[in-house]
Amino acid sequence: MLFSVLTLTLGCTKHDRSEEADRVTDELKGLMFKNPEQSLARVDSAEQAGVFSASDANLLRVNIYWNIGQKRMAAFYGEQALADSDVKRKSKTYYSALMLMVKWYEENGEYGKANEMADEILADVERDTSQMALTMRSSALTRKAECEIHTGHPDEAERLYLESIDILMKGMEHPKSYWEIDPLFYNILETSDFYLEHGKPEKALELIAKGDTALARLECSPEVPDKVLQFRRNNVTISQAMVYAANGQRDKAETLYLKHRQTEGLSHTDIFVEGRYLAMTDRYDEAIRLYRQSDSIYRAAGGSLSSAYIKARMSLEYDVLQKAGRTAEALALGNRIRQLTDSIRVEERRADMEQQKEIKRQEAEIIDKRHSLTLHRIILVAAILVCLLIAWLLWRSYKYN
Repeated sequence: MLFSVLTLTLGCTKHDRSEEADRVTDELKGLMFKNPEQSLARVDSAEQAGVFSASDANLLRVNIYWNIGQKRMAAFYGEQALADSDVKRKSKTYYSALMLMVKWYEENGEYGKANEMADEILADVERDTSQMALTMRSSALTRKAECEIHTGHPDEAERLYLESIDILMKGMEHPKSYWEIDPLFYNILETSDFYLEHGKPEKALELIAKGDTALARLECSPEVPDKVLQFRRNNVTISQAMVYAANGQRDKAETLYLKHRQTEGLSHTDIFVEGRYLAMTDRYDEAIRLYRQSDSIYRAAGGSLSSAYIKARMSLEYDVLQKAGRTAEALALGNRIRQLTDSIRVEERRADMEQQKEIKRQEAEIIDKRHSLTLHRIILVAAILVCLLIAWLLWRSYKYN
């Protein structure tokens, strides 16, 4: 009887409720973008009900906090999850969180740590030939390439970029889902930008055929949404226009640019990249107009200003204003950038301090839970020993009486 009770108790602590866990995970995929607070509450309740283990719940928290911009919180829960040796069994969720951790360390200048975690992914999936493993391997190489750029090793970065593309070109010939082929676009586009930024536009020409191949494979993928297909067509078209322009092939570049221009429903990002193309071809006034149009659309949609936005968008507009000879406007924008940068830094510090306070609170809760669990285990062991002692005394009394 005693052993039966123990077996049932241990079985309940293994969270062997995979079907319910899958159902809740699917529910969270849509919910985390619409209502992150509700998503976090749902994860908490599922963990308390035993649907998720602590490590599984923490991996989900990594993705939710990352999506709402609380990256320090995401990193905290990532470290908590990765400390559990059993977490690697949940490979898809594990690698998703681990890749976000790599990006976190990279963004914070901890390139050694980022490379170390990327190497861990590469070692884990080295002999795995699944589509998920190929994607993870390629993504890890891309992250390592970006770390090499930051540390001044462009040749090594180039090698890693090309290897990341080669893995997916060979391994994703017949993707079962558009999500499987999508990372190939990111790698090709990032590598093209790398060549343009490092003065090697002729090497970017070699990637044009690969971009066309990626598009063809995406078109053959089952159930690819029209919106996704058009989005990637736009990406490839304007990227190739910039590559041709950088190589002096203006006719080909302009044909692709005009094709991109005629697309309906261009996003603020599409319009911004068109501005980059116009700036490359010395049409500065037109580029500035598109930069401002893009910014207006972004703000109207509720887009927030951040340090990354200023660096990626507003600083480019400032450079083009100077090239256009619009000095007064450049000066005004430069002053605005400085003011925004100062206020954003204050806000980011405040948000960071709030996250650190929350982390300390969570750490205290974890310690309390561990102490409580230890106490419960001591009580359980003591109860078992008392039961065994009583059983032994009863047996002894029965035997000798």
